Amino acid sequence: MGKASRKRREARQQQAGKRQGNPGSKLYREIPRPVIEACEDVLTAYTSGRALARDLGLLNDWPAMIYAEAAALEAVDILTASCGHSGDLLFAELLDDPTFARLAPAMLPLLRFLRGRRAGQNPTLLLDPDTPAPALTLLLLAGQALLSASDGRPGTPAAETTLRECLRRLADSPLDGRTSVGDLAFGLTEREQEQADDEVFIRDQARRICSETLPVRRVLAPADRPALLVLDLTTRPDTEDLLRILDTEMPADGADTVTRWRALAGGNVIRLDVEWLEPVRSSLAVLLDADEHRTVLEKIAAEGRVDLTATDPADSLDSLFALTRVTTSGESLSDVLSRAGIHRA
Repeated sequence: MGKASRKRREARQQQAGKRQGNPGSKLYREIPRPVIEACEDVLTAYTSGRALARDLGLLNDWPAMIYAEAAALEAVDILTASCGHSGDLLFAELLDDPTFARLAPAMLPLLRFLRGRRAGQNPTLLLDPDTPAPALTLLLLAGQALLSASDGRPGTPAAETTLRECLRRLADSPLDGRTSVGDLAFGLTEREQEQADDEVFIRDQARRICSETLPVRRVLAPADRPALLVLDLTTRPDTEDLLRILDTEMPADGADTVTRWRALAGGNVIRLDVEWLEPVRSSLAVLLDADEHRTVLEKIAAEGRVDLTATDPADSLDSLFALTRVTTSGESLSDVLSRAGIHRA
């Protein structure tokens, strides 16, 4: 399972190689026709409201995963162009549907991964090794994105038109081939970790540290204020909304948060996880370099707090500057830094 992302990348490279000098249907030309038909059947069924007509067993191999990811990426692009965003609320109907409850845990992580690819961020997502039916999950996300981009109702002319546009793009010049591939993989099971060689084990651990982290646009350590992390929240409109809410409606006793600091064994990559428990449950994670950001990290460790914002001070002065302060365990961070320092020595 730990080789999943490599298989995915190799399959893409093989497709790219076959397409050179062949300006035909690209994605449709390289994926087996029965797999394409099974994937298209899911998209059509979801956007039309009819029953499935193809065998879902065809979605269990890598060609289906590649097509499904390309379709979902295209659909999210169409949705963003139509609505101006691809916020989580536009997928609420799918997320709340009990029919797909077993697939729901992977939906938002996959959606954020797609947003990251669309934004050219080269994101990393490590799925649990027992994640069920990822190709089907991606196709359902694509279907919901297409419905939300039209009038939200299956079986309407608008929904049919939006689906045709998505399929046309996939057959012509899919966005999948024109943006960052990212790193989408399955984590190793405990047994696989025990049996893995050093290279495979370290790759798995690195993915665990990097999975679902947000890009940090700027890191500041002002003398008279807590350290400031300027985050790129392109993939997380929900979190950007939360930061704005907390900036204007912060509870008197501060927001209820949980933080965790981790370091990649043998390296200098430090990960901060922040989870808000109220007013809505949300979380984010960022990576910092123990060498490059040493001053900022030591400041956070000494003061036990850090400010987060999605607004870069270097941007237009007309931009709304929403800032949220997070209390964290300075002792925990100091311990992580100490261990990272020992590893680097």
